Amino acid sequence: MDKTGFLWPAACTHFLQCFHAYHEVTIFFNIRRLQAPTVRMWNKNVFRVTFANTPQVDDASRYVISRVPNAHNTFRIIAKCGYNDVIPTKQLSDIITWQLKCWLIHESEGLDIRVVDEAHKAQTVFMLGKESLTSKPDSGKIRRVFLGIFIWLREQATSKASAFHLPTEQVVEVGLVREI
Repeated sequence: MDKTGFLWPAACTHFLQCFHAYHEVTIFFNIRRLQAPTVRMWNKNVFRVTFANTPQVDDASRYVISRVPNAHNTFRIIAKCGYNDVIPTKQLSDIITWQLKCWLIHESEGLDIRVVDEAHKAQTVFMLGKESLTSKPDSGKIRRVFLGIFIWLREQATSKASAFHLPTEQVVEVGLVREI
């Protein structure tokens, strides 16, 4: 999963460059919380545009699926969600596989549906990107203290694997260390 939903995830790119490994079918899955613009009158002649969270997304437009160019059997699925939508976490891989198969049938893509089914049954691996932050050594003392507090709080947050109830034996966390 990447933060933008449009590029290769940095952690995956790093992993592939280091190990030159690839799967039979690869799906990049991204959950995007939607915001809807609202226009309010600030005064008589000035309007102010703000963004409010979208309550729900209809099922017909929830998933945006595309093929990643120049990559063997690689797809990108973006699930759009509003703040009232419940993200299905128990059968996430089944839902993603089903959505991909429906898209392949609709788009008449060359990839055989059996390849997706066999890859799903053989092994499903959730590769999660994990970014660790450190403060730059030349940062000032006050900046390092505040960054240290921020980094500590960030590390205490619930991990993606536990938030999505992913089976631990199917999770691979690929990490990067960034200096801020």
